[in-house]
This record gives sequence, C-alpha cells and structure tokens, in this order.
Amino acid sequence: MVFSLRSADRERDIRDRISFMKFFGYPEKLPDRNTIWYFRERLSKTGKDRIVFNEVRDQIVAKRIRIKKGTMQDASFIEDDEGEYGKYRGDDANIRRSRDGASATKNNEKHFGYKAHTLVNEIKIIKKLSVITANVHDSQIDLSLPGIICYRDKGYFGSECRGIDGTMDRSVRGHSLPLKSIRRNIRISRIRSMVEHPYAFFKRMCRFGHVMVTTVQRVRLKTYFTAMCYNLIRAIFQDRIA
Repeated sequence: MVFSLRSADRERDIRDRISFMKFFGYPEKLPDRNTIWYFRERLSKTGKDRIVFNEVRDQIVAKRIRIKKGTMQDASFIEDDEGEYGKYRGDDANIRRSRDGASATKNNEKHFGYKAHTLVNEIKIIKKLSVITANVHDSQIDLSLPGIICYRDKGYFGSECRGIDGTMDRSVRGHSLPLKSIRRNIRISRIRSMVEHPYAFFKRMCRFGHVMVTTVQRVRLKTYFTAMCYNLIRAIFQDRIA
C-alpha cells in the first residue's frame, strides 16, 4: 500500500471510498482538488498544521499508549527539483522550482531541498518535528525535552541539548576517540536505530523522499500530515500488541 498527500489523489479517494464520502456529508457537494489545496494553504500559513499534529499525538498518548522515558532525534533529507542550472529561486521561481530549497553535501553526495528533523520516543511515536532547508546544520535544531534523555548521532556533537544529552562522541582533529567513547557510541547507536523507522515509512510507504512544492511552509505541512498518518498507524500496531 502507498499513501499519497497529493490533492488530486485525495480528490479521487474522496469520490471512490464510501467512508470518505460519509465523512464529508455525502450527498452534499464534495471538495475538489482546489478546495483541498486552499485548505492546506490556510493550515500552513496560520500554523494550525502544528496544532492538528499535536492534538492527534496527545489523543494517541491518552489511549493507553504509555510514553516511556527516553527520546531519539534524527534528520533526513527531503529532495526537491533544483531547476535548470539551479537558477530559479525567489519570487521568480516557476511552479516546479523550489523557492526556499537549498543545497547541502553529506558523505560526498549532493542534496537539494529540505530536511526533516524528528524526535521519536521508545515506542517509535513521533513527538516533535521540524522542517528546515537542507543547508542548515543538524546542530542548529534541538527538539529534546527537558529532563528526558535524548539520543543523537555525531552530527549533533557539541550542540545544545535541553534534555539529558545522549549525543554520540566524535573525534576531533589530531585526537582519536578513547575506547570508553567508542563503547558509548555503540550503546547509543543500538538504541537510536529505532529513529530510522519513521523515515522508512515516509519514503517507502508515502513516497515522501521527493516533493514538488515550492516553499518550506508547504513542505512542513506535508511533513506534519505524513507524520500524523505514521503515528496513527503506529498507534494501531501498539494497540494490537498491548
């Protein structure tokens, strides 16, 4: 199964599924793709996408799903269309050219677009997220919660952590890591491997590794709704094993 957040796909789903039509008050007029698009624009411009995400998350927590101590933070690139020779930026950008997207290089690979940061708890529920341009370094984003340990990879080394710092150690020039730090990194790596689970869902189930919208606001909106879908499915799974 593949989930999509495109307005055209959502319009097709509304007219194809009885449950969707019932939700929207069939046989009254059903929303078309333009209505869905403008609704999304209002959500992103007013910041209510974050409110909706938080409400869904809080309802999940209230339904017998206990949040354990300990969180994990990580980031993943969301690729966008760079445009011909990278010239199309700002207000003159075409519809399929990114206005806000930026370039970044990681492990000798070039990326263009945005980056999603997520804070995940021990049962793989997304607690918080942030969407930024790809050129902002990971160390600039701190999603940790005060009083709760936050496991992070070496990209966050040396950066602020509001919670209890569980960031992996990184060697500095001319100084190799001591054995104690190497063992610590191995322990943290085993714990924080669960943080990759949401990104696998984003990119494999939702095909969310590449977007065609032009601003960071719109990418953020899509990310919040994708995260809500992930959290709801994860909650169903947790309910089954409870």
